[in-house]
Amino acid sequence: MRPLRLAGDAAASLAVADHRVIVVSSLSKTVWGGLHLGWVRAPAGVTRQMRSAAAAMGAGPSALDQITTAQLLPSLDSVIQRRTRLLTENLRHLEYRLRGIGQAKLRWHSPAGGVTLWLDLHPHSSHEVVEACARLGVLLEPASTYAVGGRDDRHLRIPFTVPPPTLDRVADALTRVLESRTSR
Repeated sequence: MRPLRLAGDAAASLAVADHRVIVVSSLSKTVWGGLHLGWVRAPAGVTRQMRSAAAAMGAGPSALDQITTAQLLPSLDSVIQRRTRLLTENLRHLEYRLRGIGQAKLRWHSPAGGVTLWLDLHPHSSHEVVEACARLGVLLEPASTYAVGGRDDRHLRIPFTVPPPTLDRVADALTRVLESRTSR
């Protein structure tokens, strides 16, 4: 997700300083989640080994993914600029709505890049909040799904890849759930 920089200056890749650094990239987050095509930039010996291993396993992108990527690559910079602009707008909207959930005293760090905001729900259980939101028709995932060991019950991962009306549904559900728990 390195190209999806929403704030601040991007740090130079470590590959600039050392030719042995392996760079892995993909179009699935920067362009479209369904596009399963990426690449590896590494010393020639490493890439030969990886190609051999991929061929032995029968791994590789579909023909459709390769054709789609070939069409997208010439305009990749403008696609990333547009996607970054949309993500920045969505993030601002989500943060505005989250600040409106006053009684819950929510905390988060505004992400400098990527596609998700990690909301600190403490002292609420993210599993309980997710279940209550699901009863309201909003499906979210607790951070434990993404945490090493699956033990994070304090945070909620909210993707801001969806348009503001969908983010409004998320914020409305969180408002109902968290304010009802805070007023107890």
